[in-house]
Amino acid sequence: MPLSSTLDSGWSWVVCLASFLVQFLVLGIQNSFGTFFIEFLQVFKQGESATGKFVSWIGSIAFGLTFMNGPLATALCARWNSRIVTCLGGVMSVFGLLMTSYVTRFSWLYVTYGIVWGLGASLAYFGSIAALTLYFKRHLSLAYGICLSGSGVGTPVMILLLEHLNKAFNWRKTFQLSAAICALVFLCGITYLSQEKTEFKMKSEKLRKRRPVGVVECLTSTGHALRQLARLFFDPVFWRDRAFVVWVTALGFVIFGYFIPFVFVVSALKNSPRAGYTQSTLLIAYLAITQTVSKIVFGKIGDVFRRRRIQILQVLLLIQAVATALCPLASIYGYPVLLGYVVAFGLCDGCWSVMVGMGTELIVGKVMMPRAFGNLYGVIAIPLILGPPVSGFIFDRLGRYDVAFYLSSAAVVIG
Repeated sequence: MPLSSTLDSGWSWVVCLASFLVQFLVLGIQNSFGTFFIEFLQVFKQGESATGKFVSWIGSIAFGLTFMNGPLATALCARWNSRIVTCLGGVMSVFGLLMTSYVTRFSWLYVTYGIVWGLGASLAYFGSIAALTLYFKRHLSLAYGICLSGSGVGTPVMILLLEHLNKAFNWRKTFQLSAAICALVFLCGITYLSQEKTEFKMKSEKLRKRRPVGVVECLTSTGHALRQLARLFFDPVFWRDRAFVVWVTALGFVIFGYFIPFVFVVSALKNSPRAGYTQSTLLIAYLAITQTVSKIVFGKIGDVFRRRRIQILQVLLLIQAVATALCPLASIYGYPVLLGYVVAFGLCDGCWSVMVGMGTELIVGKVMMPRAFGNLYGVIAIPLILGPPVSGFIFDRLGRYDVAFYLSSAAVVIG
């Protein structure tokens, strides 16, 4: 039955808190991978070519799978429910971290952390977001912002915690303790009440009935099986909607350049007068604080100005594009320029995080928003992954990091 009795209720906010904790733990641990970068280089350099490039790919695979697996994760939410998917993601995440702590060959890290952890993180991430649409209507955007702010809080907290554990014990013990902490994801998933029928699930079943899938047909027709597999990942219902296609295309351009500045902001900091280690640490702190606060603020704004969500995102992205284009001036005017850029980026990132989901909800509706959101991220994860390497290639060719900022700004403006 529909969750009408629990919409915007007290239990809805318990679910929101649980989703916040899932984001806190999953993305906090995910973004802490750099803590073990040097450790992996030192431990696995004997007998195997564990260069920095190969170690970086481990984190990239996990990060990429977290978002590219969105279509499958949300399809499972439609077929089962958010509770099962989130709990399954929690179990896989714990299993991946535990296996990582026992590996003796560098190549196994690609499987244990890159694939197993990455898939588990994806299921938990999208499951926690999909649950919100079943518990909120009037305060959906605010709940969404609170949920996503978990990553802003979790990243600095988990980085500091894992660094401390790594120094106190070793990297293997740290991964085992991380697995124990990540078990909380399973407990958070349990708070999503299991319902036999939800509006989201019932509509998904109607769509499946229009396109029946038979086991015999799949076994006897390879082409048919491949088509059904493609539909599991990318539902054609959404891709027939021109507004949704335009929305995904625009966001693809934006996200191509969105994270490029993070690769080169360190270079800008090094070339900035009177900038040191303390200033760089403060920049990270300012960014985390601004991101967290702005997600909650724009979550509330999204509820108040529901029909203006996409326009609000456009304005903030334009501000980010201008700020990114001006960031290379830090080499002339110093640390204050970088500080202003980080604050502007944190503000825009909060808007981006909330309004991408809420803009999708505005286009396809609340019921189908989780599945559409997964389809969206399954596509834009590709330019997300390609952006930094392409800018790195340009930097290697030209030897100037400021070109990367201009490329980022141009991509955001085009989107």
